[in-house]
Amino acid sequence: MTSILKQNDKITTFSGREPPYGYMDWWPHSLYFNHMAKDSPFQDIRVRKAVMHAIDREQLVAFAWDGANQPNYFPYPGYDPLKPFLEGSMDLVEKHQVNVFDLSLTEKYMTEAGYAKDSDGFWAKDGKRVGGPIEAQPALAAVDQVITQQLRKAGFDAQYSQTPDSFRKFRAGESDWHLFGHNGGSIFDPVDTLRMYKGENQSPIGTITFFVARWSNPEFDKIVDKMELLPVGDPELLPLFREAMDIWFGDVVEVPLEQGYHLNALNETYWTNWPSEENPYASACVGCFISGWGTLLAHHVQPND
Repeated sequence: MTSILKQNDKITTFSGREPPYGYMDWWPHSLYFNHMAKDSPFQDIRVRKAVMHAIDREQLVAFAWDGANQPNYFPYPGYDPLKPFLEGSMDLVEKHQVNVFDLSLTEKYMTEAGYAKDSDGFWAKDGKRVGGPIEAQPALAAVDQVITQQLRKAGFDAQYSQTPDSFRKFRAGESDWHLFGHNGGSIFDPVDTLRMYKGENQSPIGTITFFVARWSNPEFDKIVDKMELLPVGDPELLPLFREAMDIWFGDVVEVPLEQGYHLNALNETYWTNWPSEENPYASACVGCFISGWGTLLAHHVQPND
């Protein structure tokens, strides 16, 4: 976005010409593991932990987003109504070392899992390397490139993959790991996101789904069942949330990466009164116009005389 702004002084964004050049979406990004993939090295929790510690979120934000984003350790957006749950569970992030980038831990867990680096410096066992294509949602192509390089430097044979078929492949469970956000997740109450991981919502390989982790846990399900019976704002939600996230973090279900931001260049050469922080009458998400925003914009934007 910074390069676009430098090239044209008529370009603005939802936050003007200053970072974060947009607004936080409800779609935080994660590196997902396909927990139903047969014979995948990621079935071993030690390998998942090794991958988690190979991710440098600060570098990811700097390179993929020009610094216009922020690291994230939860499958949740950093919205104000959710902050009591997120801030009230940061000790769990530290307990499970979710926020730790440390290649010595990567080496420790891979060695414990029986892997050794081959002649090319990649982790392998019985002649099979750990890695493969990281399929990505098109909007996360830049993230995929940075993550791929970080993982390769850590010894994983990760391969960048963002093709017209990537979206279908990881939704159908045809990839071992992939990059995606959290469709249908929480924005004010934590339950909706937790519901994505309940056993009843997991789809078999070959079935298209937005719940692409394909992970479930019976004890986790019982906790979420209790939460679903409580009203929004109930004080019992936080301790139950902590129990659920303790299981979720402990099993390294996925690796949360950063928040999702809608970064859209809005051209004021011919039109003004685009949605902004000062006048947030609609989303500025170009990809969301199909859901009705285009009609709303048509009634608000004004010719630039």
